[in-house]
Amino acid sequence: MYKACVIGIGQIGYTIDSNPTREFIWSHTKAYKHHPIVDLVAISDPDNGICEDFNKDYPQVKTYSNHLEMFSKNDIQIVSICAPTLFHLSIVKEVADYSSIRALFIEKPVGNSLEESTEIQKICDANNIILASNYMRRWDHKYQYVKEVIESRSLGNLQTIVAYGATSLLTSASHLVDLMLFFGGKTKWVIGELQEDYVRKVNDIQDHGGVAFIGFINGGHGFLKATSKNDENFMLELDILFEDGRVTIGESWDDNDQSILNIMKFQPRSSDPNGLYKTLKTISDKNTLTSNERMIDAISDIIDCIESDNNNPASNGRSAVAVHKIIRDIKQSSLTQQIIIS
Repeated sequence: MYKACVIGIGQIGYTIDSNPTREFIWSHTKAYKHHPIVDLVAISDPDNGICEDFNKDYPQVKTYSNHLEMFSKNDIQIVSICAPTLFHLSIVKEVADYSSIRALFIEKPVGNSLEESTEIQKICDANNIILASNYMRRWDHKYQYVKEVIESRSLGNLQTIVAYGATSLLTSASHLVDLMLFFGGKTKWVIGELQEDYVRKVNDIQDHGGVAFIGFINGGHGFLKATSKNDENFMLELDILFEDGRVTIGESWDDNDQSILNIMKFQPRSSDPNGLYKTLKTISDKNTLTSNERMIDAISDIIDCIESDNNNPASNGRSAVAVHKIIRDIKQSSLTQQIIIS
């Protein structure tokens, strides 16, 4: 058994799964408790009230108000950091020297800036610690299937990725930025503009939304829309066009958090007997793909990396740093009104 702990049991650390309508696991604590070879031994949070609530659900798990005390009294291999992003770097600096730690599973964004995220990755590399970042859709079967379609070129070469999301580039829309990089690959330029008529505050820190055009090295192009009038409007959709087809995938919290995947291909029109034109027709909706517990699969991936000495989980520190770089480039382009070369 691997011993795990969670630092910070706010929404994504614990409380998000208190909603009984959720069909799948979202929180770190519940994922560890349901993993067959992980023992959640402790959590830490300075909020005594939330610790008391947590103990009612998990009376066998030790609770601490200070994470350093928690590490001094427990040998832990896997650590989830779910504290506010502002504290991620300082926590990593404090815990990296504990010899028992094999992996950190950090909530996105990994750091408060590109520089902080890069430093966190360097600290983990120096201490031989696996770094995973919770862009959980990289462990989702449907998004993995889209990746397979792209790599197989079964619909031809990728041409465009259009991503629709809500405001706040770091907090919310970074999931879309990550997926654009997951599907499109490395970038060569970015043009962006920040949203100014509404700015979301997360933990009292402004997090702008924005729009961006992105050029990928492989020749494809992307458009990101990450704006909304308030932080309650949820949207996460991608429309991917290929030479010979199209893939759309989107999510709605009204459908038990499941993603809806549709795959189309250009085919002859039945009303065109001469076969001069083709139109897009659905060839598979692939919603028969088994919905998977992404958080549990993420933990399994981290454990596989530990056992194979491979510092490359599906969503890792380097991919998280790449997300930060795109967001930094969007901000810089908006400020300078220039194209930013990657």
